[in-house]
Formats: sequence, C-alpha cells, structure tokens
Amino acid sequence: MRPDPNGPGTSAKPSITNCCRRTSRAPAKLKRLVKLGILTEIDTGSFARKQ
Repeated sequence: MRPDPNGPGTSAKPSITNCCRRTSRAPAKLKRLVKLGILTEIDTGSFARKQ
C-alpha cells in the first residue's frame, strides 16, 4: 500500500470545514490585492486585474 501523499493521518479529500474556511477568506484576500494595487474593484464584489 502506498503512503498518503498528504501526510499521515489525513485523507485525500479536503474536509468540508477546510473548504468553507478557504472560501470565506477569499473576499479578504481580494480586498488586500486591491490595497496593494494589483486588482481594481469595479463594483462591489467585482474585481479586475489592473492593466
């Protein structure tokens, strides 16, 4: 049997709570990219890459 690539004691599929945490942090990450000048916010919640 091959070892688990994600390390011992983990399953291959991400857990639901882990998935929810990742998606709940997405708006904060986008806002941070706007502050850094990498993205622009066109409308509330609508982002685009600066040209």
